[in-house]
Amino acid sequence: MVLDEADDLPETGALDELMSIPGVAVIAIAHDAEKWLAQIDQRYRTQFDGKHYIRLDRYGPFDPADILEPRAEHVLDPDGWDRAVLEAVGDEVARRARDAIQTLRWAARLAGEHNYAVIRDLEIVDGHDQAQREIRAVGDADREALATPETPENR
Repeated sequence: MVLDEADDLPETGALDELMSIPGVAVIAIAHDAEKWLAQIDQRYRTQFDGKHYIRLDRYGPFDPADILEPRAEHVLDPDGWDRAVLEAVGDEVARRARDAIQTLRWAARLAGEHNYAVIRDLEIVDGHDQAQREIRAVGDADREALATPETPENR
């Protein structure tokens, strides 16, 4: 089982449940592997460190723009953005692809709400703020759902 964005997983107890399932192998993807390893139960550390550890670097400076470009071509007005806008989004989010996609979506939405023909730097910055709030809200909801055991009363 691949657990992307596993940074908050140690706080939930879900790892204990997953590791107890026979025949299930867990692959965890976290932003800070050392911090993640320090937070998980001692019993599982050897399964995730040493020879089982793969370092994935962040995308390079132009990679987020490469990721965003086909999406922008598909859903945005071609007159409302250019390559420089996509590169500015990548710079704003420190080259984190997931954040870049959400930031571009919010920047385009904000530009449209203000009746701007193009996405400007201000919409990119404000779009990043909005994207971060949304990402945190989803993360909080996921953590709450994981922490709340399902019972007949809350189904």
